[in-house]
Formats: sequence, structure tokens, C-alpha cells
Amino acid sequence: MPSRKSATGDSAHEIIGESAAACRLRERIDAAVPTDTVVLFRGPVGSGRELAARRLHALGPRAGKPFVAIPCAALSATLAESELFGHEKGAFTGAVAAHVGLIERASGGTVLLSEVSELPPPVQPKLLRFLEERTVTPLGGEPRPVDVRVTASTSRDLATEVRQGRLREDLYFRLRVLRIDVPPLAERGDDCLLLAERFLDDISKEFGKAPLGLSEGAAKLLKRHPWPGNVQELRNCLRGALVFAGGPELEGGDLDIEPPPAGPGGRGGGTLKSIVSRVVSETEKRAIVEALERAGGNRTEAAKELGLSRRGLQLKMKHYRLQ
Repeated sequence: MPSRKSATGDSAHEIIGESAAACRLRERIDAAVPTDTVVLFRGPVGSGRELAARRLHALGPRAGKPFVAIPCAALSATLAESELFGHEKGAFTGAVAAHVGLIERASGGTVLLSEVSELPPPVQPKLLRFLEERTVTPLGGEPRPVDVRVTASTSRDLATEVRQGRLREDLYFRLRVLRIDVPPLAERGDDCLLLAERFLDDISKEFGKAPLGLSEGAAKLLKRHPWPGNVQELRNCLRGALVFAGGPELEGGDLDIEPPPAGPGGRGGGTLKSIVSRVVSETEKRAIVEALERAGGNRTEAAKELGLSRRGLQLKMKHYRLQ
């Protein structure tokens, strides 16, 4: 298979791709670099939201300072405050030494609140206060200023999280100042082949193997697969394939790819009619989510913007599982 040219740059924060979706993502990130505003990265799991945040950090004036990614879903309700903001010695039973919180460890740099809607509710008011005042208060200590750029990421519709009581509304509005959508791999066309070539090079070096190319058969399989796990699924698929590959090229038989699901819900190949229907559905779902966010969760206003009745909007939300 002929080699394809990919974007150049530091692979630690490089967003590879020539599709319109990848170009738009780079443009949006680059436009946000000169500011110090909170940025919210929205996109499905595995699509590269942390990579997008790292690009924002690496291209800005804070590049030489720490980048700290905080997995909000992994913070327990009992320890989240201490993990985020720190504690002083003796602040609670077992606090035998002072502890610097994750936010303060990013001082001068950038913090990423990954899956921010998963943050335990008791800690959300304290995060809001930090965003408003840019100070942290360790348990048992006094407030102190921390200079960091704040980014956040989510795979969920935050307006829905607010309506269902899992995310504070005031915190939501603090986080949604600049929103950048990270597209799923299925919307990036031949980018999967550019990514595959880069991953093959990187994984081959890691395994101490000679770099492999992609056969035409393997390329067709990669392009046809819907990649529900996005870029992370592609990387893991290639990692497994390289363990067993024996020739100068990766063959289709080396790839452990399940066939795309069939039927109305399938995202794989199919007739032109089924493909068009799938694209229309995905576009409609995204339009509904964005209209609800612009309307602050007000369904009547969102329905009006979309040219629907309130009942019609409710039915579509039920269909797309947005309730």
C-alpha cells in the first residue's frame, strides 16, 4: 500500500489527520491557545480528548510547566477533596504528613479535569470556588493562590447531567466558556489509515521489530470498521496484530476485528440508504444536544430553535437516549 503523508510535529501532542474534522479540531485548539480561558473538550471515550488538551498546553506559554490530568471518575467521595486540594499534617486521622493536591501540582501549567461530570457532588462547590477565586484551601489549611490553566473533558451531555442532578448548574456554566468537540474516529474518513501508520511505527519500535506496512486488504478492513472505541481501539487492535504478524506488511488476517453490527442499529457498511440514514441520525442527535446546551436545558426553547414541538423534541430525546 502506498505510504501516506501525515502531519508533522511533536508526537506527544500531534493530532494526526487530513480530514475536515481533524483540521477543524486543530484550528479550534490553536485559536484557544493565546487565551487563558477554561476549555471544555467534548467527545466520545477514546477519541483523543486528553491529546487535544495536551496540544493546547504544549503550544501555549505554559508549555514548560506541568500538565496534570485528573481522572475525576477515579476520585472517591471521601478522598476527592484531599486529592484535589491537598491537606495539612494532622488534618484528619491518618494525615501523618502534608499532602500537595493535584491542582497545586500543576502550578504554572495546565490541569485537565477528565470526565468532569463524574466528580463527586460534595466536591463540586469547592471546585467552583477554585474556578472563581483561583485559590485552593487544603484540608486543615489556609487558602493560597494557584496559577493554572483549567481544561476539562466529558463524554456526556453536561446539560443532561445538570437536569438529572449529577452536576451543579453554576459549575456547568463555569466550565463551558470555550467548547471544543473532539470527533469520533468514524467521522474522520481516511485518517484511520494515517493513524494506523503512525501507530505501527511507534509500536514496532516498542516491540523491537522492523516497521511494518499495511496491505491493501488490511487497509480496507480498517476503513470499513466503525471503531466504536475510537482511536484507542485502533491503537490496541494494531498492538495485538503486531504480536502475531510475520511478514513485511500487516495483513487483514492479522487484525482481530469483529464484523460491524448488522441491522438498523449497525454502524458498519451497508446500502447507500442505510449509510445516509446513519449519518442523518448522528447529525440530528448532535444538533439536539447542542440546541439543549444553548438553551440551558430549556426544552421549549430548544424545540423552537430546532423547528419542533416540545412533544416532538421529547420523543427524539427518548429515541436517542438523551433523557
